[in-house]
Amino acid sequence: FTMSETDYFKKNAAGVLYAGDHLLIDFYGCKGPLNDIDLVKETLTKAAVAADATVIDVKLHAFKPSGVTGLAILSESHISIHTWPEKGFVCLDVFMCGKCDPLLSVPILKEAFKPQSVVLDKVERGKQNKQIADNLPPVPSLFVESAGTDWFASFAADKVLHYEDSEHQQAAIFENPEHGRVLWLDNVCQVTDDNFIYHEMLTHVPILSHGAVKNVLIIGGGDGGMG
Repeated sequence: FTMSETDYFKKNAAGVLYAGDHLLIDFYGCKGPLNDIDLVKETLTKAAVAADATVIDVKLHAFKPSGVTGLAILSESHISIHTWPEKGFVCLDVFMCGKCDPLLSVPILKEAFKPQSVVLDKVERGKQNKQIADNLPPVPSLFVESAGTDWFASFAADKVLHYEDSEHQQAAIFENPEHGRVLWLDNVCQVTDDNFIYHEMLTHVPILSHGAVKNVLIIGGGDGGMG
């Protein structure tokens, strides 16, 4: 297909033109009312508005005895949902093109369904440059880390210095406006430029408390921060 850069496409930090951000979200241990179809409709609408998207319609269906499935149709694409009240599980699919930021919808969804843990993946859809022609791995502009609990952190990549996604490992080095240069392995932040704050707490406190340290044994510390 052919679309212009102004037709709801945008560029990531690496200069790659793409259609939009697609979030795949799993909520576990939900304490919110997963059978309340009115609440689900209200939540999807609020989530879309929070991300600066335009709601065209919301279509939902309630199962018997339990569960809700449906779709919020947006000018910028969609938010879909399927709930398993008996399992406390909610599966969400949020895709938005253009200037919308689907990550802004996540707090609204969490507030309504009250998950105990969250798993979130982000995909950049519809890349339109040499990256596709050369069959190279896509380069993210946002790296998201989840601890498997009710927590996740996102790291914006102002500039991706290195990226590879092989059958063995995903590895990236990128520049972040808050933390400086970041080493990223398998969806986990490993080391940042400001990591000295963490290492100083681990080293300076015991060394100064001892007062006369002559030798130090470092076990692990492969990133070199302790040394």
